Amino acid sequence: MAGVYAGAGIPFYRIINLVDGQVEVHSNPGPTGYASFEVLAPPHVLRVVIDSVEVGEILVAGILP
Repeated sequence: MAGVYAGAGIPFYRIINLVDGQVEVHSNPGPTGYASFEVLAPPHVLRVVIDSVEVGEILVAGILP
């Protein structure tokens, strides 16, 4: 699915991976997929970006069970 979202220009594709206790962030979309991939686990922070403007942060630990 990441390739479909990247091809449509969706700036971020995030997966909340409950099995591994992490958030997987794909960014920098292009015609063949996302150029950047980052894995965030506690105590990291997930940046919330809307229209290229960072509007807040969420603790990764706060969204994982």
